[in-house]
Amino acid sequence: MGSCKCPHAFKLEIPRFFYGILVQLYCTFRLAHTIVPSFSRPRVSDDNPYIESFFKTLKHTCGYPRCFTTITNAREWFANFINWYNQEHKHSGLQYVTPMQKRTGKHISIFRKRNKILQAAKDKHPERWGCRATKKYSVVNAEVLNPAENKSA
Repeated sequence: MGSCKCPHAFKLEIPRFFYGILVQLYCTFRLAHTIVPSFSRPRVSDDNPYIESFFKTLKHTCGYPRCFTTITNAREWFANFINWYNQEHKHSGLQYVTPMQKRTGKHISIFRKRNKILQAAKDKHPERWGCRATKKYSVVNAEVLNPAENKSA
């Protein structure tokens, strides 16, 4: 389930029948990991941002089949997808670590190592950076899907 060039990656549709299965899988996962749901985004009253984000990743994943032959086949495929999503897929919103790395605290050492490597690269070739600072990966205690914008008057 890694990244690959699939010509149909953005054309695949999830049949309405499978939304129920997806929601059940997602809710089971959420309850097992004590995730508190947020049922709306700012100014949007009728969506759940977590499931919407999950569906987008699902639909744009190369290898998503157009249909499943059996309910067992569908359950196996989604179980493999959820395992990949949590164990291997690096999330941009988590500063390119997996949810499991974030949950277990491994992200702290990963960020520390990344920061050292970037600083060493800048020290070795400062002309490549000019006056720009290196990117700093920082530990965030709470992850938010849509953070509120700070608007100062």
